[in-house]
Amino acid sequence: MLDMSQGTLAGLEDLNLGIKVHDVAGISYNIYSNSKNNFTDMEKLALLPERFPLVKKMDLSALKITSLQAFRGLRDNISIDFSQNRISDFAGLESKNITLERQKMYISGNFAPDLECEMPEILKNIMDGNHRLYGTLEKFNNCRLSGDGTKLIFEPKQTRASVSVKGGRLSNSTIYFEPIRLVPAYTIPQGLTATEGDTLAKVILPEGFAWKDSALFVGEVGTRSFKGIYTPKDTGKYISLEVDIPVTVKKAETNSTEVTPGPKPIPDPSPEPDEPDKPDESNLTGNQIEARKDLSLLLATGKQKGKNGIELTWKKKNGSSGYEVYWSYCDGKRNYQKAKTVKSTGRRSYIHKNLKKSRAYKYYIVSYKIKGGKKFYQSKSPVIHVAMSQEKSTNVKSITVNKTKVSLKAKKTFQIKASAKAENKKKKLLAHTDKFRYYTNDKKVAEVTRKGKIRAKKKGSCSIFVIANNGVSKEIKVTVK
Repeated sequence: MLDMSQGTLAGLEDLNLGIKVHDVAGISYNIYSNSKNNFTDMEKLALLPERFPLVKKMDLSALKITSLQAFRGLRDNISIDFSQNRISDFAGLESKNITLERQKMYISGNFAPDLECEMPEILKNIMDGNHRLYGTLEKFNNCRLSGDGTKLIFEPKQTRASVSVKGGRLSNSTIYFEPIRLVPAYTIPQGLTATEGDTLAKVILPEGFAWKDSALFVGEVGTRSFKGIYTPKDTGKYISLEVDIPVTVKKAETNSTEVTPGPKPIPDPSPEPDEPDKPDESNLTGNQIEARKDLSLLLATGKQKGKNGIELTWKKKNGSSGYEVYWSYCDGKRNYQKAKTVKSTGRRSYIHKNLKKSRAYKYYIVSYKIKGGKKFYQSKSPVIHVAMSQEKSTNVKSITVNKTKVSLKAKKTFQIKASAKAENKKKKLLAHTDKFRYYTNDKKVAEVTRKGKIRAKKKGSCSIFVIANNGVSKEIKVTVK
């Protein structure tokens, strides 16, 4: 046992960690204890149980750990003390032999005083008698539960709030909510109009506003309200709000073809913006650009680059003056910010750096043209969702389809059958959109539904693209006879 212990000790010294470990014989080691509170390399730390199978206990308390994502593959025959950390993401490890008491959890969200705010997931779990984190909430500071116990309400004029946990696996823990932001002042857009058969994507909103679902059809003639999101400029101080925005729907002209609700619109090649009276689009926000459905398809992909980066690459758009890259967190919200502008003469790629390994991020790339001193957008990629290495999901590595060349007669159909290969076979695929998204580059020749059914329309050829969450795509060449 002594030789085994010395070997374990030497291996731990090589890792230069600064933690306390017990081997199967119960012998303790204190290694580099002075650096304990400065430890940050979660990936290296999570390798310990696998690298040293005889280690049965680990003391990882007070290391300022915020997530257990790196420990997802934790074996059952090890006991780890995670107490006195800042863990709010337990990565499904609640059933393992781990100690979680005395956490300081910092939860951010769309919190504002005097509003019934969505209950954070961690509170739902603690209040759920069937959950492994079940306990009792007490000592509410500057906040309280709603009457039915399903919402969280923050006291007026407060910027911080907290609640304590009594009993259960998180006993003696404190949950801090920050930042608690103010409700912004805003004016509901008025005078918006649309034509029967339009989607909300064709109704342009003022800066700061975006449609919650821009693919919705506006319906019949009349005035009705649709859900929108107002995002203030200072998102650090103010929350985003869901608002009702009125739209007046007018009857389509008699010489136009009525459009009826159907599959989600497919991006269509747009004409070059040569019209001198077309307004300059340089003031459009990231959310407004992302909502547009009139731009042609731009193929783009995203993948992790190094430990803390995501690299985006995209195809060339002929005649463009440059490209813009927009990003947002994958948190269910639409808050796209410009990350980079790339000139058409530059390399068609961008690396987004200093990202968190346990999160997923979303992007889109849009091409633009400068003409007559005005900016016009030409083509746009689908939104690209990329999971980092410690996120619970993984990305698509490649796509396989049942046919890469399809020949059809007009009005005939063909069903695409696609499958995906994952980057990490042990994880589920990231699923922040449909598993596959389908696009045509010429819907006059053939169109494709959201379920992947190709419908031939008239003689010619086009390409159908099957696109995964992270932009990995497969091309199907279609010939209509």
